[in-house]
Amino acid sequence: MAKGSRAADPKKLVALQTGERGEASALRWAQEQGWRLYGQRLRVAGTEVDLALLRSIGDNDLELLLLEIKTSSGKPVDHARRWSRAQQARLWQAAEVLVDQCRASRVQVGLVLVTLDAAGDHLQWLRAEMY
Repeated sequence: MAKGSRAADPKKLVALQTGERGEASALRWAQEQGWRLYGQRLRVAGTEVDLALLRSIGDNDLELLLLEIKTSSGKPVDHARRWSRAQQARLWQAAEVLVDQCRASRVQVGLVLVTLDAAGDHLQWLRAEMY
C-alpha cells in the first residue's frame, strides 16, 4: 500500500451505498409527486440538506421542500425518534436561507424514512415541526 493511502473500511462503504440508495429512492418518490431537484447534499446554514426540491404551485409560485433522509437495510429502524428537535430546527434555518435563494413562497421540511429489503424500498414521510 502506498504511503498516505488508506484501505476502504467495508462497513463504511456499505453504509455509504445504503444511504445513497435511500436518497435515490426518496428522490424518485419526490419526482413522481411533481417535485424537481434543486440540490442534493447541500451545506447551508451550518447543516447538510440531503435533498432540496422545488415544485410549482399556482401560476407563478414555487414551493421548497427540504428533506432529511434516514435509510436502514432489512428490519425497519425508528429513525423518527432519533430526529431531534435541534436537527429539525437546523433544517428550518437552512430553509430560511434557501427560500430566498430560490424565491419560493412556501416551504416544507420533512424526514423520509427509507427501509431497503428484498421486496423493495419502503418510504415513510414525516413533516417537521415548524420553529
